Amino acid sequence: MKILKDHNKGMALVFIMPTLFLVLFSWFVYKNVKYFEYDSDGDVLNFINRGMFISNFINYRENRAEFPKVKLSHYKINDYVIYRTLNVYVKTKNHRVKRLRFNITFLNKKKIKALKSSLNKVIRNNKKALNARS
Repeated sequence: MKILKDHNKGMALVFIMPTLFLVLFSWFVYKNVKYFEYDSDGDVLNFINRGMFISNFINYRENRAEFPKVKLSHYKINDYVIYRTLNVYVKTKNHRVKRLRFNITFLNKKKIKALKSSLNKVIRNNKKALNARS
């Protein structure tokens, strides 16, 4: 009888562990798989983050920011093991700096390099304009 109880515990672990892994993996994918769009044409910077799966029908996960290029203070890319974020720091009307966070986990290295180049160019132009006014 004891052998059957031990066998049942082993069988329960065989079903529980993969199911738990699948649930956790599905939750991670749902929370982190996001579409990222960046546009720096003109005098305005546009950042859009939206979910990949059901966002075509229900757009509740969209994270959007649009502001003039002159308000960009600086940015930082945080690269964790399986997660990557872009933090953009924007100057507000009352001379504070606000942080905006975007998920860029699934951008490839070439696109991240282009994003960095574009943001560095905007920051460089902002510093030149500030020095010219002084």
